[in-house]
Amino acid sequence: MRKTLIVRVCAIGDFVFNLPALIAIQKMEPNTRFTLIGNTSTLSLAKAFVAVDAIHSIELQPWARLFYEPIPDLDFTNAIVWMKDPTVATNLRLSGIPNVRGADPFPMYGHAAEHLLRTLKVEMRELPDLWGPQAEDVIVHPGSGSPKKVWPHFDELVTRLPNARTLFPPSPSGRGQGEGHNFDELRPSPASLRESASPKGFQVL
Repeated sequence: MRKTLIVRVCAIGDFVFNLPALIAIQKMEPNTRFTLIGNTSTLSLAKAFVAVDAIHSIELQPWARLFYEPIPDLDFTNAIVWMKDPTVATNLRLSGIPNVRGADPFPMYGHAAEHLLRTLKVEMRELPDLWGPQAEDVIVHPGSGSPKKVWPHFDELVTRLPNARTLFPPSPSGRGQGEGHNFDELRPSPASLRESASPKGFQVL
């Protein structure tokens, strides 16, 4: 069994972009088991995609020690640290893990998911189809906090979903939903959404 330690401290939106890289690792090494360190509520999403042994908060001991010293006797085959600061990766090497890869999680060019794959020098693998609609109406919330993380296919998606309702139009720069617009005019009220929804409710994307 290959025991891989992943350190990724981020919110859930950023972690979604890590999933293709984790899936690629799992498909290349089917016997890999992951231990994830970061924000536990965010990292729990990985359980639906890869084999996860454990998830730990980086704010708790012993893992918080990695910001200032090694942790003796860590039993992992390898480790991947997606952090700009190299301290945690350095201390994992000093902890005795034989293969530690550290990489900046933020791309200089291209999409964030593609960048995270490049840091491992792996190809995108087929992703699982988890679309299981349970309602006729769909709410689409396009945009992101950075142009490099905006999914480029929202317009195409909305045209293919006849009952889709967009909360905000994508912003020109991608830096914020409804950028340059009056949010009060763009945001549909909960009452209007309820009135137009099917009796079965909404799917949310």
